[in-house]
Amino acid sequence: EPLFGLIDQDPEYRFDVQEARMVLEGGTAWYAAQRATPSDLINIRQCFEQISHFQALGDDAHAAIADANFHLAIAEASHNVVLIQMMRSLFDLLQYNVLLGRKKVYNDPVNGDLLSEQHFQVMDAIDRKDPEAARQAVCGHIEFVINHVRSLDEDEARQKRATRLTRVDSK
Repeated sequence: EPLFGLIDQDPEYRFDVQEARMVLEGGTAWYAAQRATPSDLINIRQCFEQISHFQALGDDAHAAIADANFHLAIAEASHNVVLIQMMRSLFDLLQYNVLLGRKKVYNDPVNGDLLSEQHFQVMDAIDRKDPEAARQAVCGHIEFVINHVRSLDEDEARQKRATRLTRVDSK
């Protein structure tokens, strides 16, 4: 719980979470591509389909849970107990971070389609047993979210400054 407070108090903290995710999830995807069993692949696909289902319903909260479960399923498919424990211990933080990112990035239907394609690429690379493609896909996905959220934050800040300037000029 103290970590949630950091996100609320310091919006930049969420980018630290994303960077940590990139390091951790790059490794879990790499190992998952080598070690995933048929049941792991089914679980990953079911999580992917849940994201799409809840996204289509416009249910951001459940879509965020499904999104976090997708990433957790990949960690579980790594069959590395330490990586799985790390992902599980960060699950609530991951879910909250995903929800914050989704609120910004998924509002644009084009972004929603692009992020869905990114999730598909991760899943496909794991299914094809291509560790490097899986690592690159998950890291590219997280990096896209980081860059896009930063860009949206900058646009919002710029708009706020412009609004303040307009109010000052009209007085």
